[in-house]
Amino acid sequence: MPELRNLFDLYLRGRFQNVEANQLPSCLKFLTLSKSEFSEDPMHNLGQLQQLRTLSLLAKSYVGTEMRCSKDAFPSLRVLKLWQLTELTKLTVEPGSMHKLKELEIRKCPNLPFEGID
Repeated sequence: MPELRNLFDLYLRGRFQNVEANQLPSCLKFLTLSKSEFSEDPMHNLGQLQQLRTLSLLAKSYVGTEMRCSKDAFPSLRVLKLWQLTELTKLTVEPGSMHKLKELEIRKCPNLPFEGID
């Protein structure tokens, strides 16, 4: 898919192998993943998509317990939606990651504790 240079909005539903950023068009601005059941944290790879503005991880798109957003990841991200990630117990956002984030929506992530936002 990297050769699809004009594709800016992508919705993928169903099981996939763990996603690599170089498998996706670098021009993506909106990405939704649903029922993908990734076992490895997708944030490292997805965080390399320089133009991504909205990321929606829905309905068991990730079945692991921890997610980490590294420094300098998601430089253009404005909206992050995490819905029905029932196994997720920890979300770490390192300083310098998602510095343009304006909207964070977390729904039905029953094992993810809320510890406050700095």
